[in-house]
Amino acid sequence: MSLYLIVSVFFVLITFLSALLIFMYRSGRNNARLSESKRHSSEMEQLAQATERMNAVQANGIRNTTQLLTLLKRGKF
Repeated sequence: MSLYLIVSVFFVLITFLSALLIFMYRSGRNNARLSESKRHSSEMEQLAQATERMNAVQANGIRNTTQLLTLLKRGKF
C-alpha cells in the first residue's frame, strides 16, 4: 500500500514540475515577443518622427542663399 502511495506522490510531483516548466517556458516566450514588439513599435515611432521632420524641412526649408544668410546672421539655424 505504501509503495502505491509513494509512486502516486512521485508521479503527481513529476507531473506538477513538468507543467510548471512548460508554463514558465511559454511565459518567457510571450514576454520575449512582447518586448520585441514594443522595441519595434518604438523604432517605428522614431522613424515616423524623423520622416515628419524631413518633410517639414523640405516643405518649409530655406529656398535660396539670401534666406540662408539671414538665418545664419540671426544665429537661429
